[in-house]
Amino acid sequence: ERTNLFPMRATVDRINRDSAQFMGFKTISGSKIRLTVQASEIRLTASVTAADGALPSISDDSWFDLLLTDETGYAFEPESFVTPDERTLLFTFEGSGQMPSSLSAVLMIVGPSGETESFPIVVDING
Repeated sequence: ERTNLFPMRATVDRINRDSAQFMGFKTISGSKIRLTVQASEIRLTASVTAADGALPSISDDSWFDLLLTDETGYAFEPESFVTPDERTLLFTFEGSGQMPSSLSAVLMIVGPSGETESFPIVVDING
């Protein structure tokens, strides 16, 4: 039996350009980490990976956070964070509608009472 439904509309976000990859390295508490950011106008995906096997150890009541800003100082809004394994952190951010031409990154360790230890990471386009 066929039922007539109202017309449906969908909106699909599109980007005008390809994405860009940014990469940087930092040693934190003896652990070498690699930050890779895949950026487009609508989304940024950041991966923090322990290059030598282990992320810096932190207390059970602390957590990692990542701040990304573009060349204008715009701070990207975080969407999600997951830890797929003991050597990887994955962050996603909502894009600004403009393709960033440069990024600044700060990996943070946030303690239970809000104290923050910050580690700026220099990232370059195409690594």
